[in-house]
Amino acid sequence: MDSGSGFEAVFLDPVGQIVQQRWADAAVTVAFEDSPPVSAFPVVPGRRWGPGLWWSATTGRHVAAGSNAMRTQLMVLDRDPDVTGLAGRPVRLLWRNPRGQVRSWVPQLLARYTDGTALLADCPSHPDAGGEHALGAAHAVAQACRDIGWAYRRLLPLDDALAANLKWLAGYRHPRNAGHPNLMAAVVEAFTRPRPLLEGAEAAGDPIEVLPAVFHALWHRRLATDLDAQLHERVLVGPEDWRTGAARARREVPDDSGAPCPAGGEGRGACPLPWHEVASGGPVGTGHPPRPDGGGEAVLAGHLFADPGFTVIGAAAPQAAPQWGLFETAPAAAREKALAWQRHVREVECGLPGGPGGPGSEGVVREQYDPAQHTLAEREQAKAEELTALGFGRVSRTTVQRMRLAYRKQGLWGLLDHRTTRASSPTGRADERVVAAVREALRRRRGRSKGTINGLFPLINQILQDRHGLGTVPAPSQATLYRLVTNLARPGELPSGPVRQVPASMDGRAFTPATALRPGEQVQVDTTRLDVLALFDDGRLARPELTIAVDVATRAILAAVLCPSATKAVDTALLLAEMAVPHPARPTWPDILRMDHAPALPHQRLAALDERLAGAAARPVALPETIVVDRGKIFVSAAFTAACEHLGISVQPTPPRAPTAKGIVERTFGTINALFCQHLPGYTGSDVTRRGPDTEKDACYSVAQLQDPSMNGWCTTTTGPTKACATR
Repeated sequence: MDSGSGFEAVFLDPVGQIVQQRWADAAVTVAFEDSPPVSAFPVVPGRRWGPGLWWSATTGRHVAAGSNAMRTQLMVLDRDPDVTGLAGRPVRLLWRNPRGQVRSWVPQLLARYTDGTALLADCPSHPDAGGEHALGAAHAVAQACRDIGWAYRRLLPLDDALAANLKWLAGYRHPRNAGHPNLMAAVVEAFTRPRPLLEGAEAAGDPIEVLPAVFHALWHRRLATDLDAQLHERVLVGPEDWRTGAARARREVPDDSGAPCPAGGEGRGACPLPWHEVASGGPVGTGHPPRPDGGGEAVLAGHLFADPGFTVIGAAAPQAAPQWGLFETAPAAAREKALAWQRHVREVECGLPGGPGGPGSEGVVREQYDPAQHTLAEREQAKAEELTALGFGRVSRTTVQRMRLAYRKQGLWGLLDHRTTRASSPTGRADERVVAAVREALRRRRGRSKGTINGLFPLINQILQDRHGLGTVPAPSQATLYRLVTNLARPGELPSGPVRQVPASMDGRAFTPATALRPGEQVQVDTTRLDVLALFDDGRLARPELTIAVDVATRAILAAVLCPSATKAVDTALLLAEMAVPHPARPTWPDILRMDHAPALPHQRLAALDERLAGAAARPVALPETIVVDRGKIFVSAAFTAACEHLGISVQPTPPRAPTAKGIVERTFGTINALFCQHLPGYTGSDVTRRGPDTEKDACYSVAQLQDPSMNGWCTTTTGPTKACATR
């Protein structure tokens, strides 16, 4: 890069006006950590999740996040005690390359440190993301940061175990999880020495109350554990200055390079230092990695032996486990032939078809297979001649030897004819160039009105000509193209019927279902018209609008709000309050629906922690960690996002026209219609063909009556006391 060209910074001032300023001056005068995104994160088609808002425990505000990879890196920086501010895409850098062309780049995030310096970073999903353009921009941005004493990084994805542990602890980052002041002091006191997680929690008090405080202390580094290993109830937790073996083996790397480095280490830009030869000694259960100065460091043997790079010098490599379970997946004829081969192989090796100690081991060894009289090669030749005579086909001694060695290595799985176990390809033996053309034609058709399969054929042939030239690729037959299109197209792309297109990745892989490990980790919210006519305050009969929040972990309806007209931002704020406050049980409800009578709940322990639970309905009470919404106006409004920010809730909008990204709440609406609405007077059905002629005459409930007790009582009944959870 031409160092004399200089850098310019483009950013938004406090009133939202675009400002362009010399980079060196802006870095000193502008608080970029408080700046809004200079440009919005793009919504990339084919991805399940798009841009969202991550609630930062460091700043107490939302930080724009463009991808899951960026959200993971935000967790790492949000947990760093040296970080004082975070921002997503706060500045655009401009510069001229050696040819005088203007180039620009917007780093994905900025982290401000306590010493006044900052880190600009990008968060690619893999090392080559963005191609040469991104790598070239990385070198330029790194130079710009070096000029002012800052750092730039391309932060690569974390190890799966570390990412999962950080995600778990991030659910307890909000100050409300610290509990009362005396609780945190008791937690720190309980872990003054390393001890198992659950043991220390029980020593500090009731685990229901203490465990959130322990995880909160781990997030804020008041306690320490090895986050490179899976968290569980027996994991060792110690004081803040205590580190286990793998977490202590770190080294610092320069901060001002543009080279990729995985985040998550101790300190800025730290990368793990690999283990080398280890000598054991000292107390039982410890090892000592030798240092260059001859000293050593005690390491728990469990962490040492669990490390993927640990090996015992001179030990024989363990043999691979036989594929017993896979044998049952083979066709029956192939299994029978493998079992027949097993008897012959055993007879070649030891002289008895049942093998030593097996069924048939008491029989007489046939003379041509007696190990005492014939060599192994002679026995293999005799078996080849016998199998040929028995109708196995032309079997040579080499074939018998190959089957014998395969049986010794893989058991019965090695004796199978693996042509019968290979997975069939959806494209068969079709030309790969034709397959690529079909995929490209389907990609171009997405998002447009569906036509016939036959209408794709001219486009496929045109793609083949453009890519390979006229006549280079033989024209496939219509039958081949029909088969390829049918096998490669998604269900919604075929003109067979009105099927809603299911979102998938760009290469056609289906998305995995949404998962959550604890109540409140992810809550899906949506709004729809209820299929019931209600009497409004002005005397009109109309369908009220229902907004619900469904917990992904328990599938429980946390809150439901009915509105006579269109739902407004204030109604969504009411929905958040409904989730966070226990619902009082109605006097007419049966005892099973009361918190204090639910046999599956420790009511006395819960009521001791929150007196509001006394006499409450057996419904979950949870403040969500992340709320998943669509891009409706009320859910992306400033009022709703401000309410979520105040409560410490992250907001994750789904991509446009992707209802299956929040399929759990969408399916819950169908359940409400089937189990609740159709039993009410004034039920309209899902469409006009299912509507009765006198529906308006049957309607008799007002919106308030539908809300309480009808909807609230039904939600408590269907949620059930087994799904109720304590406040978090």
